[in-house]
Amino acid sequence: MRKILFLFFLVLLTIGLVLPAIAAEPIKIGIMQIVDHPALNATRDGVRDVLQEVYGYVPDQDIIYDIQSAQGDVATANTIARKFVSDQVDVIVSIATPTSQAAANATK
Repeated sequence: MRKILFLFFLVLLTIGLVLPAIAAEPIKIGIMQIVDHPALNATRDGVRDVLQEVYGYVPDQDIIYDIQSAQGDVATANTIARKFVSDQVDVIVSIATPTSQAAANATK
């Protein structure tokens, strides 16, 4: 659990440091999770809250979210990841191992 929290905060720190440099136009963030689940939803909401409250990004003005759920299907997770790559999102946030693997495969 500590590794997951560490990775979560590392991702947020990276987003906070990298995104201001490319903020001439709205930042596109693709968030994908394997299923809707209270713990996973809390992670998704936490990412948005930190970007808004800590870094000051205003949704739909400074930052645009594309939030997708694979509904438990790994093939759908792969499709979502490929869509994010083709849409040229600035950052992909994957929540859970299957979506992380899909994102890694799509960005190689």
